[in-house]
Amino acid sequence: HCEDEETIKNNTAIAKKKYGERIPFKEHPIIRSREACYKSSELAINLAKKHNARLHILHISTQEELELFSNHISLSEKRITSEVCVHHLTFSDLDYDNLGTWIKRNPAVKSTKDREALWKGLLDNHLDIIASDHAPHTIFEKNQNYLKAPSGGPLVQHLLPVMLEHMDRGKITIEDLVYKMCHA
Repeated sequence: HCEDEETIKNNTAIAKKKYGERIPFKEHPIIRSREACYKSSELAINLAKKHNARLHILHISTQEELELFSNHISLSEKRITSEVCVHHLTFSDLDYDNLGTWIKRNPAVKSTKDREALWKGLLDNHLDIIASDHAPHTIFEKNQNYLKAPSGGPLVQHLLPVMLEHMDRGKITIEDLVYKMCHA
C-alpha cells in the first residue's frame, strides 16, 4: 500500500512533541495522513504510467486518491488497479475515541467523508476489489500505547460477514459484492 514514510515520520515527530509518549489513537489519521497516502499513490501511478507497468495499489483510504484511478475502461483492460479494505468502508475517524487500538490500521481509517467517497468509488468502479488486510495481533500487543501497539487486525474471517451486513443495509448488491470480492 502507498504511504509516504517521510510525511509519516514528520507527523509522528509533531505528535510526540505535542503528546509525548501518550499519543491518543485519534491522532492516527493525522500521523498517517491523507497527504502521505496521496503523495505515495500519485508517485507510484506516475512511475507505472511512465514505464508502462502494471500496478495494483492496496488499501485506498482517501477521497483524493480516487481521482488517480479510471473507471472509463473495463477491469480487463486496466493496467492500474486498486482495492479498498472493509475497515475503510465500515469505520471513520469518529470511531477512534471508542475503538482506539482496535481500528488502528495502515493506512489509517480516515473521515466519514472519505468513507462515503470510497463507497461511491467502489460502486462506480474507480476501486476494483474489496479486500481484507489480515494482520492479527494478540490482545497484549494491541493493548499498548499508540507508539507500541501494532496496526492491523484479524479480518479474513470477518470480511464476508461485515460485507453481508453492508448488503443488508442497502450499501451494495449481492451481485456487486460477489464480483468485487471474488471475480474481480
